[in-house]
Amino acid sequence: MSRWPIPELYCPFDQTADPELADGADVSVRDWYRNLGLFQAEQSDLRWHEQSKFGLLATLSYPDVVNFDYLVLGSQYLAMQNAMDDLFDDCQASHDVALVSGRLHSLISTLHEPLTVAGIDLEVTREPACDPTLVAVLAAVRDVMERLGLIASPAQLGRARRELIVLVSAWAEELAWRSQQREPTLREYLAHRQRNGLTASVAIADALGGYEVPPDEIESFPVRELIVMSSNIAMLINDLYPAEVESKAPTANYNLPSLLARQGRTLENALVEVGRIHDAELRKYLKAEREVASSASPELRRYLQSLRGWIRGNLDWSRRTARYKVEYRPAVDRNKVSSAI
Repeated sequence: MSRWPIPELYCPFDQTADPELADGADVSVRDWYRNLGLFQAEQSDLRWHEQSKFGLLATLSYPDVVNFDYLVLGSQYLAMQNAMDDLFDDCQASHDVALVSGRLHSLISTLHEPLTVAGIDLEVTREPACDPTLVAVLAAVRDVMERLGLIASPAQLGRARRELIVLVSAWAEELAWRSQQREPTLREYLAHRQRNGLTASVAIADALGGYEVPPDEIESFPVRELIVMSSNIAMLINDLYPAEVESKAPTANYNLPSLLARQGRTLENALVEVGRIHDAELRKYLKAEREVASSASPELRRYLQSLRGWIRGNLDWSRRTARYKVEYRPAVDRNKVSSAI
């Protein structure tokens, strides 16, 4: 039995996934990962990726996609984000600030719209041949964003780019903590997690559904606040379920249960406290949702259902994905990571 007992979490939303659709989307993600070279040769790595179930996550979280092709794109978009996260987490093991910051710079450069000044191409990314993992992840980013641009409006694509860049920029903030060997305060950490969260995941929900929430509505403060709250709720889930896996990492882990435990709480009490914060945030969300829905356009009402799908879907996926199970987690080879410098 795990020594990390996850508390029962409040979630009043119902969500189901068609298992055939989810399995089909999972197969597409595995094939896509292989084609891009994102799998490593080790069997444990293959097993971990194959059981990550991003197709299931997309099926749960984007319940009103236009068709299966849109579902596949949503699955690969979520897998891309996790590949970016793995790129950051993996190279932390080398304790090399230059390596980590170089990879973050490459990600941000790739996510930006290609720009020129006086005819000079400014899309410059660091893709050394000795860092094949970076090359593969950047190829995944380019592929997904290019295909997203075929179905999304310029405003929707810009929204996705913005949220992804904010996410990567937040990883740079975490890098500063690690390089200084500094423990963030609870307030600092929670503020950081509003940026290092999951707003990018819900940014494309309307594009995948074949509709668009009017920009003046989705960018309004009450709706933005609701989106951030949905990310907070999912973030708290994502701090609870992988906490045991992250405790095995070769570097200090920054998740809420571990921070609370290092501040003097027992592990069980820390987990319970994170569950309490999750439940309180979800009840706050429900109240804010009612206020937003009272004057929402039909498109926004549909988007609010997608937010509910994301909250519930992320919870159900977190209980099933191999990414959050110790027995599936591949070991980090410090020498292999360091050789990419």
